[in-house]
Amino acid sequence: MLHRNHAARSGLAALAALGLALLAGACRPESTILSSAELSAADTTGFTPIALAQAQSDMAQSGIRIEVHVRPGSAPLVATQLALGPANMSGEPEQVQANITALDETGGTITLDLGGLEISFDDNTQFSSESVAGATPSSTTLSRDAFVAAVRAGLAAGRRQHVAVRRAPPTSPQAPDDGSFLADQIRLGGNAEVWMIGLNAGPASLLLNTSPPPDAFLKLLGLTIEIRLSDGTTRIGRKHDVVGQRIEFGGEVKAVYLDRGAFLLASGLAVRVTDQTVIADHDGILTLADVDAALAAGAKVIAEGAGTIESRDPKVVAALRLKFTRHRPHFEFRDYVKAVDPDARRMTLGNGAVLCFNDQSVIAQDGDLTSLEQVARALAADRRVGAAGVATPGPGTTDCRATVLKVRFSLLPPPVLEFRDGVKSVDLEHQKLTLVSGAVICFAAGSEIWQEGELDSLDDVARALEAGKRVFAAGTATPGPNDAGCRATVLRAKFGIVEPPPPPVIEFHDGVKAVDAAARTITLSSGPVLCLNQQSVINQDSDLKTLADVAAALQAGKAVKAEGTATPNPDATASNAATCRAIVLRVKFGIRT
Repeated sequence: MLHRNHAARSGLAALAALGLALLAGACRPESTILSSAELSAADTTGFTPIALAQAQSDMAQSGIRIEVHVRPGSAPLVATQLALGPANMSGEPEQVQANITALDETGGTITLDLGGLEISFDDNTQFSSESVAGATPSSTTLSRDAFVAAVRAGLAAGRRQHVAVRRAPPTSPQAPDDGSFLADQIRLGGNAEVWMIGLNAGPASLLLNTSPPPDAFLKLLGLTIEIRLSDGTTRIGRKHDVVGQRIEFGGEVKAVYLDRGAFLLASGLAVRVTDQTVIADHDGILTLADVDAALAAGAKVIAEGAGTIESRDPKVVAALRLKFTRHRPHFEFRDYVKAVDPDARRMTLGNGAVLCFNDQSVIAQDGDLTSLEQVARALAADRRVGAAGVATPGPGTTDCRATVLKVRFSLLPPPVLEFRDGVKSVDLEHQKLTLVSGAVICFAAGSEIWQEGELDSLDDVARALEAGKRVFAAGTATPGPNDAGCRATVLRAKFGIVEPPPPPVIEFHDGVKAVDAAARTITLSSGPVLCLNQQSVINQDSDLKTLADVAAALQAGKAVKAEGTATPNPDATASNAATCRAIVLRVKFGIRT
């Protein structure tokens, strides 16, 4: 996006202008959150009140960052403050703060007391727990299982567990009625009285009320929040950076400048690391050099911290506390399993990709199959197995495209094939059909023959073929079993007789060369011999109403013409075509003048 690129250029300009110092390397475990006193100070700086109409005008531009604080416990939701951020905030992570009321471990969601908003999480979400003892904050990184256990325990004890969730901003503002929020980071801990949403909003998010109160409605994440200026409940203003203000920040690290002791976030924010910066001992990253090495190795690095604003435009922050988290690149896969080798701990997917397993790979225990050995047995029994999960590229060997992080195996129903073809032969003893295409399909105990067809059993099909009739078959089948010489096993079949097509109708218009009244044949001047049978019709509008009349006219030396229709003689062969090439349907004879 343009604002991100602009922010990046601004960050680089800030780094160059300030001539940042090299990292001094202070490293010890510490929290990255601001204390309650620090947050209170941050909230009361950099705010300029504006009118509601001005706020609506400002929000007419898509993608403006807004931050709304909601009165805790209000129903309907009521805003206490609506702040419109500067342009350089639109690239920073979006966030929500409230308290957890419910947990869905299977679906991967937590429900907040902020209007029942649901926050989703997955295997890529980072979890942590923050607490403040006196004036000293502390931070603990959590696994997904540890986070779920902590939330479950808190809910069971009836505690109000405050949570702050973050995600990278989408490329365009989320629709106001879209309540989805997949968190990149979830942090347990904080002030339970803080309800806050900070995200990029579009022009449809702020709607004036034609019949106040309230004065307006703010629509975000599927929630409706009342704006009440008239009674003094809500204040609206522009939030701007103030040099010296303490803020929290976070996001993906895009570049590191070791010679200047600084790094750049994807949002364009430049962060300076000084000899006063405390870097948490986390994920093996203790210095900017470690961050630089991780990026060079292809890892994604997320920075989370707190610091002091040193410059507003471009925005530069001097970090007080920092924590870096390394993410291995990953991709999702969903395919059927073509082969598996439990001993080598690898599987081949239907697309040919070979995935390997290590000690950290997790096979979901709620799947149909919970081990590679079970998958192997299922494949050996001709069962179809599906695999869906997440993998990371590597380990770099030629025969392993990626290493599985997590996978869920499921038994797939056999594919249903349709067939429509002529029947070449029937094997009643082995209950098999050979189609004209050569495919052999078998009938089993569960196979069904449609009883409304012309042929409702394989015996009927066999008798029809013996009688020289053409039989067609149509239906559905599943592949195999190949060991029985069957390409497929029939699920349902319908048989019918293929009626021969009607013979083509030939028109003729020619002179008559000869006639044989006894044999009921006429020979045309061009050579073909036509036969007449009991169904042949001679037009009675002419003077020549019978073959005998035609013979008499020819004997008298008259020129006779014939015109009509005929069909090819089905019994004609190369040897007898001269005897009767076609059978007359209708003919009219006349004397040529």
